[in-house]
Amino acid sequence: MNELCMIQNLVGDTTFEELKYVDYYVSNDLGIFIPSVGFCEYATKPRHTHPANSLILIFDEKTADTLHIPLSIKPDPLYYFAAFLPPGIPHEEEKTTMFSRYMAIMVSEDLFQEVLNCYDQTLPYMIDWKSFLLSKDIMILLNRFMDEYEEKKPGFEAVLTNLSALIIHEFIRAMLGNIDSKKSLRPHGIQTALDYIHQNYMEPISILSLAEVTAMSSASFKRYFKKEMQSSPIQYIIRFRLEKSKKLLRSKNIDISGIAISCGFSSASHFTSCFKKHFKITPSQYRNLYLGDWG
Repeated sequence: MNELCMIQNLVGDTTFEELKYVDYYVSNDLGIFIPSVGFCEYATKPRHTHPANSLILIFDEKTADTLHIPLSIKPDPLYYFAAFLPPGIPHEEEKTTMFSRYMAIMVSEDLFQEVLNCYDQTLPYMIDWKSFLLSKDIMILLNRFMDEYEEKKPGFEAVLTNLSALIIHEFIRAMLGNIDSKKSLRPHGIQTALDYIHQNYMEPISILSLAEVTAMSSASFKRYFKKEMQSSPIQYIIRFRLEKSKKLLRSKNIDISGIAISCGFSSASHFTSCFKKHFKITPSQYRNLYLGDWG
């Protein structure tokens, strides 16, 4: 099955053009979709529906408002807000001046029901979003899924299938109220820093601000971050911004200076210097190579 067919089986009758600002990672039964540098155009269609179950990780309450998801639970620093919507329920994302940062996990009805059948409990019939808390450890499984999809090592299809089931087990357990203990596989402070970077990469980010959100001293934060991520915080931020910039460079509609600012670089020259250092070509050369335009 080709990539677009897998996406359409989960999302609906969408196109690559509607997903041009979305990072996506898909298998036959599960897909992860992350608005990356702009809106998902399909998500802003009035009263659109999905053939798959929608599981959303929400990083702040403002995002919930934009997605029109009511939150009836109190925040907890060790948990994400999450929400569930069954297939076929009309909904839409509000298109505001700032696009929402969230992760949408789309799950086929077959896989969802197969995993749900492992539990004695059943989910109530729903015509609106069900909100719940989900341990931040879910990001370990989601990151592994995304890595497998991108690297495509031998056997990756089987690994994606198994990871899909594990991810859905975690969601269903949380939805049924079986919240796990607050023991994290990744040091909580580091995951909090990563979440902060992923949500705020467009803005200036200092070591001091990262240390503050993790309740560490700057020295301790830098030491623990490098031990966990095998990279300094600044190196990680630059690499993350560069990966986001590549998606924008695949379009002719935004100039290099605009992309630099959108991705958190101080200037076009700084952006170009970092891009060439990491990828051995300039942003303009990357755009031409991607678009096949050397004229």
